[in-house]
Formats: sequence, C-alpha cells, structure tokens
Amino acid sequence: MEDDGIEVELEDGTIISSKVHLILDTGDLPQADSLTHHRGHSHRAGCRICKITGVHNEKGHGIYFIDHSGAGLNGPSLFTQNNFYTIKDPEFYALYEMHLVYHGLGHLYLNLINSKFDLNSTISPFAINDINEIMTSIRQSRQNIPTAFNGNWQTVLSGTVRVVDWQDFLLLVVPTLIVPRLKTKKAQEATIALVRTCQKLLTYELTRIDVENTEIDLKHWHCYLQELCNPGRDGGQVLSVAVFTPNQHYMTHTTRMIELLGPMRMYSSRRIPGANANNILLKLGMARYVDAFLEKNNDDEQVKRKRKIVYSLDGAGDDDPEIRGQLKSIDLEKNEEVTIASVSGRRLIEALMTFLRTWTENSNIKRSQINKKVRYGRNRAAHFVRLRLGVDLNVNGGVGSVILPGTQYYYGQVYFYFVHEQGETSRMLMAIGLYSMLIDSTSGSIYITPLAFANPVLTILDVEAICDFVGILSGEVDGLIRHYCIWPYMESTEDPEIMELLLGNLNLI
Repeated sequence: MEDDGIEVELEDGTIISSKVHLILDTGDLPQADSLTHHRGHSHRAGCRICKITGVHNEKGHGIYFIDHSGAGLNGPSLFTQNNFYTIKDPEFYALYEMHLVYHGLGHLYLNLINSKFDLNSTISPFAINDINEIMTSIRQSRQNIPTAFNGNWQTVLSGTVRVVDWQDFLLLVVPTLIVPRLKTKKAQEATIALVRTCQKLLTYELTRIDVENTEIDLKHWHCYLQELCNPGRDGGQVLSVAVFTPNQHYMTHTTRMIELLGPMRMYSSRRIPGANANNILLKLGMARYVDAFLEKNNDDEQVKRKRKIVYSLDGAGDDDPEIRGQLKSIDLEKNEEVTIASVSGRRLIEALMTFLRTWTENSNIKRSQINKKVRYGRNRAAHFVRLRLGVDLNVNGGVGSVILPGTQYYYGQVYFYFVHEQGETSRMLMAIGLYSMLIDSTSGSIYITPLAFANPVLTILDVEAICDFVGILSGEVDGLIRHYCIWPYMESTEDPEIMELLLGNLNLI
C-alpha cells in the first residue's frame, strides 16, 4: 500500500489515487517491547527510548530506573525489517496512556500510601492509616456519581479493577480524599504535581504552555521521589528505589511524545466502554426516529406534544440541549401550592421572576406579567452539575457603579428542567439548588459542608450554563464530613487564590 497505493473510480469517472502509510503503532509495554525487539522493561537497559541503566532494589531484586545511561535494543524492529520507511525513531511506537499513566501510576500511588515502598513507615510522608475508610467513602458515594464517569466506584484494593477505575482513583480520589491526609506539605505538593500531569494527559487539547507546565510538574514529582530514595538524606532514606518502576520512568518521556505526536488521547486505543454505550446510542436514535415520524405523520399538535420523546427548542442544532422524556404541562398561577420535585409553585414563580430580571431584557418585569405556564421534565442522569456564568465581579455594584465582567463557576443540584415562553421567546431552563462552596487549600479541590449541602439556594438558570455533569464524593477529612465536587476532566491546583477568583459567589447572581 505504501508503494503501489489504491485507486478508486467515482460514478462520474473521476479516479482518486491514494497511498497508505503506517505512521504510528502503540501498545502497552510488553506489546511495544515485542514490536521493537527490545530486551524488555525488566532488563538493565529497560527503556526503548533512551539510554538508561537499571539498578536493583535494596534487597538485590528487580530492575528500577533512576538515572540516565545505557542501551537496550536486540536489533532492528519488526517494521524496520520489513522496510516501512516511515519508521525511523523510537517515537513511532508512542506511549500508551491508558495503561502507562492510569493503571501504572494509579497502582504505584496506591502502593505508596499503602507503605509498600517504605523503608521506615514511621517517617514516610505518603503512608496513611485509614485506606479502608477511603474505600468505604468511595462505595458510599456511588449513588451520587453520574454516568459521565466510566468507573464502577468500588474499592481498588481487591476484586476486578479496570483501567478506568484506576483513572478515577488517581485523578479524582487522590486530590480530594487522600492529599489532605498526607503528612507534609512537600508530599501534598508533589502529589498534586503528579495528579495535574495525569489530568493534562487525559485532555484532547494542549497548548505549548500546558506542555511546559507538565514537564515542570513531572520533574517536581520525580525529584521528590529521588530525594526520598537518597541514602544521604537528612533523617535517612525513606523509600526503596523500587518506586522507580518502568512506568514511572516512561512518564519522563511523555512531554517529548506530546511535542512530536500531539496529545496522547488523540491516538489512544481506548474502546467504547462496553455494550451499554451501544444501547444508549441505539435507544436515543430510536427515540429521535419516532419523534421525527410522529411530527411528519400526525398534524395533531396535542398528540405530538403528548407523545414527545426528545424535546428541543425550535431551530436548535445537533449540539443544543434537549429534554428526554415526555413533558408535563402546569399553570403555576392556578397551582402555586403544587410541588414539582420538592419545589413549590410559589417559590418557582419567585425564582423565575428573579431570572427574568437578572438575565434577560425584562429587568423591570412584574409578577403579574410573567407567563406562569411551563412544561417540565426530569433528567435523573444530570443530578449535579457545574455551571459557567458571566457575572459582574463588583459585588458592591449598583446604579452608576463600574461593571467588572468575569467568569465564575457554580455548583448545584438540578431539580428538573422545563420550557418557559415569555412573549415570543422560548427558553429551556432548569430549577437548580446552588451550593455555597469552599476550597481545600491543600489541593484546590471544591467541596460543600454538610450544612450548605442541606440548604441549597433555589435558582432558575438557562441550561446553556451547564459545562459539566458533577459527581459528589463524600468523606471525612480532619474529623469533618466534606462533599467534594468532581467531574471527568477536573484539573487540580495547589494555588487556592486562583480557585478563589473562579469560584462562584452566590451574591453575584
């Protein structure tokens, strides 16, 4: 295919000629070693990319990689032997992010906090005593984790633990429930550097600054482990060199791979998670087909509205919000005492009036002018959400004050979604309880206190404000219960001042 190519003749006689070139092949470490004819990651020259010499641990066992020097190829790779001229460098085999990063480093970090690498557990900054309690918190939080997360949210100490479970553990559990338990600030900062690196490697877009910061974080983590493995360290050596596993070493090459090949997720060989994803797509496709069929073949508007399966606003595109399921109609003016998902009609009218005055051109609208007829539905899969709102950051604002526009993020529980028409404008809105949030100073993670969790502030907002579906990971930290907000592409920071600027102030809305 590289030399002869293929020719395709179109219906109009046009001939399109193409050649096919293999530009990348990747897999986990054993598979890549086989393709490259590498000696393997258990050999002293255990890296297929750089010249490094491995060392034994303190007991003379295993091979681990701390410094750089050596070589490890048996001969030409399988592809080079077959004259694939696009294959010239080790980078052709890339790095397989799924097993390297999440399974490899997730398991490594669990061993760190479980004292598997400790030479003296009494001084290890990573060792914690209540790992089982953390696993219990994970299991008990499962009911508040939406389907946007692929993990099963069970213990990672035993049983079948998939790569996506390690991913959730490393990227979401570690910065929330584990970092605050670490003994020293240096251990906390190094851990956040590792977590932030792995979070970046999960994304599909990276800027040059992102790559440079990732390199800094990688060195921070690696150098801290080297410090703890140094026999000449004040207080003695803390960790075994066994912490420098092949996965830990290959992580030092990730930024180079990104510079040459782009974000690792762009060529990841992850599969769609199971048959459930196919079932969801099939059901959604069937729902839209039935919806379109009804609209085309039935002129009775009441029948169409009653049997509606997927609702979207007129003129909406493929990426615009929808409400799945049948919508129910209600006139709030006649049913002010009626409760919809724990929200009374009276409170809903007040919140709706605040929304129209704050977020629309109807700043002077009166209660009597509000259309109190709504159509509502439920979406249990989107129970907790993260919102992005443009607000006036001048909290003391008023008539004649200077407007300071800015973006802030808010977190809340969706009670229900509904459609409201005011004049000629139709909007898809949500009744949501917003929480007063706090910032964990050790990791920049966002959490809710039990008091705030029990007393959300009812607000009406446009569904376009939703930027993430959120899970609630609850656990005890320093003797107090915290409800951490987590989402699939969460990024951690050790700078609480940055989070303070972005965290939503309920007084501004």
